[in-house]
Amino acid sequence: MPDPTDADVIAASWRDPRRFEDIFARHYRSIYRYLALRVGPDEAGDLASEVFIRAFTRRRRYRLDHANALPWLFGFAANLVREHRRGHGRRARAHARLAGRLRPSIDDHEAEDATERAAAALESPALQRALAALPEPELSTLLLAALGDLTYREIAEATGVPIGTVRSRLARARRRARELLELDRTR
Repeated sequence: MPDPTDADVIAASWRDPRRFEDIFARHYRSIYRYLALRVGPDEAGDLASEVFIRAFTRRRRYRLDHANALPWLFGFAANLVREHRRGHGRRARAHARLAGRLRPSIDDHEAEDATERAAAALESPALQRALAALPEPELSTLLLAALGDLTYREIAEATGVPIGTVRSRLARARRRARELLELDRTR
């Protein structure tokens, strides 16, 4: 018998709230990594916990026709990053802190290859500078695609914007990052 989908687990959690722990177990690592790269590992744990608290309290609003809850969870994470930055005015400082902390330390060191390659690529100081120069919506879209491995549709769901906006933001982010990296190489 196949494993239940996230939608199945969430629906079961309506009757038995403890079932929601399965959603946490399945997706905490991905949410933590995304947040660690956005705000730094010191604050990522608290924000990741808040993602799951918000998801748990809103689980009855989850659309059960979506088998995978990860885009829904990334939506909470992206909103928390915006709230965090708005409330604390730390965007520049958060990017600066990333320089020495791009590989978040978590108990389970087994990681998906795509996430590991993306995190390793982010260790490049030139790429860090290029990412820091991107506007927030483009940076968020790019990281959801690269680290979250989300499709255009899933990114649109996570960010609450149309798929066309996701495509244009991602194209602009990639173009600007390439331009900034090329400029950095010529210096």
